Order: sequence, then structure tokens, then C-alpha cells
Amino acid sequence: MPLEQRGSFWRCAGASVAGTSHLKSGSVCQDAIAASAWPTRSDDDVLVMISADGAGAARFSKEAAQLITQQLTIFARRHLLYGGEVHDITREMVSLWLSQTRAMLEIRASRSGTRLSDYASTLSVAIVGQSHAAFFQIGDGAIVIGLQNSPWHYGWVFWPERGEYANTTYFLSDRDFESNLHFEMLKVAVSEISVFTDGLQDLLLSYQTHQVHQPFFRKIFLPLRNRSATEDELNTDLSTFLQSDAINRRTSDDKSLMLASRI
Repeated sequence: MPLEQRGSFWRCAGASVAGTSHLKSGSVCQDAIAASAWPTRSDDDVLVMISADGAGAARFSKEAAQLITQQLTIFARRHLLYGGEVHDITREMVSLWLSQTRAMLEIRASRSGTRLSDYASTLSVAIVGQSHAAFFQIGDGAIVIGLQNSPWHYGWVFWPERGEYANTTYFLSDRDFESNLHFEMLKVAVSEISVFTDGLQDLLLSYQTHQVHQPFFRKIFLPLRNRSATEDELNTDLSTFLQSDAINRRTSDDKSLMLASRI
């Protein structure tokens, strides 16, 4: 997962792999991830990380996840390159981005003679500058951050949201998606960030303590911090890790994990 913009102070790594249950059924990985870094007029170096997890039962969930990550990247990039700053981002602005993205899914569904629910997908987005960070999410999955003034300690931004019934959640394709939109603007200096889909949330979060699995993140961020490997090597290592027996014994779902550390 190469960073889209060179010259950034962020180092990133990421991987998406199909779950064992999907491999057995012959289906593809229905996750999509994207990371990019863009300067602003105030010379802020802003990281944009997006993950989307297509619903397993939706016919075109892979396409939905890809479209969501692509379009939200475009909206964030336009905002930053046309003079906007991270602290200018509002819930209303994000809601407009999502409404326009959802409209694109509706057009795609109409043209193919299918239903909008066939394009169901969750989403998690982080837009992080030097002093402010904007986050928004619909559905499950999680964003974990480490702050500059508290290194080696990590916390979640939104707890994964599950639906009314077991193993259900919320999607951008839902009619009432805005009521399920979580938005947060933090005035903090984020030094490390991870975004991951729901295939990993039961492993990386403790539902008993409602906390992040601290040892995991302290270990996995080390190669990014100390630059002991190239980003290509880190991407390969993450992919291998996500496909390992140790992980597959605990989850059969698709798995996506992105990591970023400010140099």
C-alpha cells in the first residue's frame, strides 16, 4: 500500500487479505483501503486513511468498498488542495461527501438493474494533520491512535458499532445512514494511527475492558518507528501476518490493517 504523495513525513504500511471463509466459497476480498498524504496552504502535512468493508451478503460489496475509498479520497484531497485545512472539516461537510458518494452507488445500482442494498459497505476515515485530526465512521471496524504527548499508549476513536441483531452493522447504503454517522474533530497531535476492518476487531480490541490491545500495537508500530524495513517490505510482512495460521484460527473474515507513523 504505497503512500500516494511522496515527500510526506508519514510512513505507512497496509494490507488486505481474503478471509478463509471467502476463499472456501470462491469469493474475493471485499475490503478496500487507501492512504494518501497532501500538503495544505499552511504547509500542514495531512494524512488521509480510508477503509471500507463490503457486506458479505451484498452482491457488489467489493465494488462499493472500492468506490467509497476512491471518492472519499477525492473529496478530502480537493478540500486540502483548494485551501481547506483539517480543522475546517465539519460533520455537515462529511455528510455532504457521503451523500454524494451514496448517490454514485445509487446510479450504479440503477444502471445495472440492481438494488442499492447490493452495494452495502461500512467505512472508516481518518484525516490527520499536525495539530488537528478529523475522524468519521459508519458501521464496524475501528480507528486506533497514539498521541505525541503519550507515546506507546493507544486508544480507539469510535467503538465498532453493531446493528440490532448479532453479526449485523450499519452501511452507507442504509436509508438513515446519517443517523449512524459518527464524527469527531480532535485538537491533538497524532503520531501514530491504525485503521482496520471488522475481521480484526475482536483480536485487537478487548470487549471485556473496552480497551485497545496495547502490546499488539506497541510491537507492530516498531518497524515504522525505527525504519528497520522499507514500506514495500512492511506491506509484504503485514500481508503474510494477516494470512498466518495464528490469525486464521481466530477469524475467517476478510482482514484489512493500515498503519502510519509520523517521522
